Amino acid sequence: MRRRIVGGLVLLGIVVGTGAIVVAHRDEPNPILAVVTLDAPPIDIVVQPGAARAVITTSVSTWTVDTHDGRVLAARTVPSAPGGPLLDPCHDYIQTHWSSLAEASQGNRCARAVLNAAPTDGTTHRAVLIFNTAAVLLDARTGIPVAPPVTVGIYAALAVVDERTHRAFITVSSNGDRAVCTMDTRTGHLVTCAYLGGFPGLPVVDPGANRVFVSNQDDTRTNRVDMLDATTGRILHSLVLGQGLEAYVGDSAGVVHPLAVDARTQHAFVVGQQSAPSGDAVGPGRVMMLDALHGTRIRTIDVAQNPRTVELDARRNRVFVLSIGPVTERTSPTGGYVDVPTGAGTLSVLDASTGRTIRTILVGVNPTTPAVDERTGHILIATIGASIDTVDPDP
Repeated sequence: MRRRIVGGLVLLGIVVGTGAIVVAHRDEPNPILAVVTLDAPPIDIVVQPGAARAVITTSVSTWTVDTHDGRVLAARTVPSAPGGPLLDPCHDYIQTHWSSLAEASQGNRCARAVLNAAPTDGTTHRAVLIFNTAAVLLDARTGIPVAPPVTVGIYAALAVVDERTHRAFITVSSNGDRAVCTMDTRTGHLVTCAYLGGFPGLPVVDPGANRVFVSNQDDTRTNRVDMLDATTGRILHSLVLGQGLEAYVGDSAGVVHPLAVDARTQHAFVVGQQSAPSGDAVGPGRVMMLDALHGTRIRTIDVAQNPRTVELDARRNRVFVLSIGPVTERTSPTGGYVDVPTGAGTLSVLDASTGRTIRTILVGVNPTTPAVDERTGHILIATIGASIDTVDPDP
C-alpha cells in the first residue's frame, strides 16, 4: 500500500452523528456533551483562555461555542474575499504582494486574515510571514514590514515563536535544505539554520527547558526527534526512533500536531506507527514519552492504530492522543491514491507524569487537531463532517 496523508475534511469535535446537537451529562458513560453541525469545514479553532468560549472560523462564517456544554452562542456569515473564500486566496495574494500587508491597518480583509494567522511574538508585537523561500518580520498591529525578507530555503512552511527567547523557528522541507531556521523576532535577522537530514514537522518549544523539539523522517524511512537549543538554534541531541517506526511529521498547514511538550513534567510526547516496507500499518500505534531536558526515551505507550496528533491539558496533567485507526487505499478523484479511514477514530487519555492510559474514547471518522479548554477540561476535536463536538474526557 502506498503511504499517503489521509484525506478528509478538518472539523471540530468528536462526532457520533451529524445534523443535530447531542448533549450527554458528565455522570453518564457517554463523554460526548454536544455535537453542532457547521455550514463548512473550519479553518481555525481558537479557545479563549478563561472565558469558556471557542471561536471557530470556516470559509463562510464564524461560530462562538460555549465550551462548558457545546451550545452555539453566536453564528455570523463572513462575506468572501474578492475571488473566493476568505483565507486561501488571500494568502496567495499576499504571497505575491507582501508589502500590501500595510493595508491591514486600514481594514483590508485579506491582509488582516493573513496577519492574524501568522505566528506572533506578543512581547515585541512582531509577526512572521512565510513565503516559499523566505520569511519576513512584520509589525503585528499594522502589518508593515520592519525588516527585509530573509531567504531560508525552498518550501519554508511551518513556524513557531518562543516569546521568552524572541526566536521564531521555521521549517524548510526541500530536498536540498531540510532544516529548522532560527530568526530573531526583534530584528528579523536569521540566527542559524540547523540541517536535519529529514523532512521536519512542526517545531514545539519547551520554554522551561530552553529546548525546541522537531520530528523528522529521512529518505530511508528512519525517524527521529531532534532537540535544539531555543536560544542558539543549535542541535543538542537526536533520538532515533527506528526504521519503520514512523513519527507522523504533520502537514504543510500545521493542522496535525504529532509532538507535544509538557513544561511542568519536563516530558515530551511524540506519536508514531510501526509500518511494513509497503507502508501498511503494523500493530498498534505508539506514543514515545521522552525526557525533555536530555532528549532520551522514558517509555513507549501503545494506543490505537495510526495516531496522528497529541495535545496537552497541563492543568489536569493529561495528554490527549488522536488516532484515525485502520485505513484502506482508494483512488483520488484528482489522481494518485489516498488512505481513507475505515471506521471511527480513537481519543486516548494519558497521565502526563507516568504515561499511563486513563481512558480511551471512540470518536468520529478521521479525527484531527483537538482544541483543549483547560478551564473546563473539555475538548473540541476535528473530524470528517461539518460539525463541532464538545467532549468531557474524565471518567
